[in-house]
Amino acid sequence: MSQAPVMTAGIFCGTTKPESAEEYLRPMVVEMNDLMQRDIIVHGCHVAIRLRAIVADTPARAFIKGVKGHTGYDSCLKCTVVGKYSQAGCTMTFPGTNALQRTDKCFRDNAYPGHRKTETPLVDLQFFNIIKDIPT
Repeated sequence: MSQAPVMTAGIFCGTTKPESAEEYLRPMVVEMNDLMQRDIIVHGCHVAIRLRAIVADTPARAFIKGVKGHTGYDSCLKCTVVGKYSQAGCTMTFPGTNALQRTDKCFRDNAYPGHRKTETPLVDLQFFNIIKDIPT
């Protein structure tokens, strides 16, 4: 049971995306890991800090995770379905419902080479599941 209300830690916006996920996210990762190790005091009570989710729009999710954008063949964030491009509709579709689910362990082990493009500091967050804790 939560001892403190859910708090928004940060909201970011700008006219362009940051140059690098490392530069953009590393300070947050370091601070969150520190807070999760020491907890904080709210009204005299020690409160454990945990990052439950990172909420972002579709392009931002791909950027912070270092993965293919939503129009790529291996771009599904939750499963390993391979997209099919439709020339007629100029769209990418992801047919089927039986693809293997992506896992935090496989993501960290770089088992998705067609999906991952770059490294992300988010893999250094303690108690964080990079698949489940970034909702779509």
